[in-house]
Amino acid sequence: MSAADSLVLSLLGGAILQRLEPTPMSGYELKKRFSSSLGFGWRAYDTQIYRELKTLEQAGLVTGRAEKGDRGPNRRIYTLTDSGRAALLAWLQSPLDDTWYKSELTLRISSMHLIPPDALERILAGVESATRAYLEQLSKRRSELHERYGQLEVAEDPRGVGHQLILELDIQVAERKLAWIERVRSVARIRSVLELRAVRP
Repeated sequence: MSAADSLVLSLLGGAILQRLEPTPMSGYELKKRFSSSLGFGWRAYDTQIYRELKTLEQAGLVTGRAEKGDRGPNRRIYTLTDSGRAALLAWLQSPLDDTWYKSELTLRISSMHLIPPDALERILAGVESATRAYLEQLSKRRSELHERYGQLEVAEDPRGVGHQLILELDIQVAERKLAWIERVRSVARIRSVLELRAVRP
């Protein structure tokens, strides 16, 4: 049994193989992909990326070669192997659980009765501002891809289809998040008024 056969591909490993499929990249380039809108919600630290690349290389799913950088030291460029492509295709078709969702905001809102109104508004305003900036970034990227690839249903180049669909989902989620923030504000205001009336003599 080879190392590739015994390796259980992690989510990060699958995401790295997916990003290496179109073109070889260095660890630094992968890091930039994960930190941009092309990360599609994925975030990974440098140490996680390089550790996973080492695991994938040891399993024979990627191969690395040293390449002289434009400036500074040599960089290591990673390329998908045939085994890596087979592992990627198997991962893409495997069952998945997409029901989990982690959000620090929702964790805090679950105890909003413990948060003073002014502090709650600061939290909401901060998240709202960041979400609007993210929404603007997503919309700009979607427009760029639409201009490049055309209408999704009839695009001749399939590479931009999935990306645009993901951006559409992310845009809808961001818009719903902004609407929900307004809902939280509304509930907080009404409850504040009712509580104020209740304590008046």
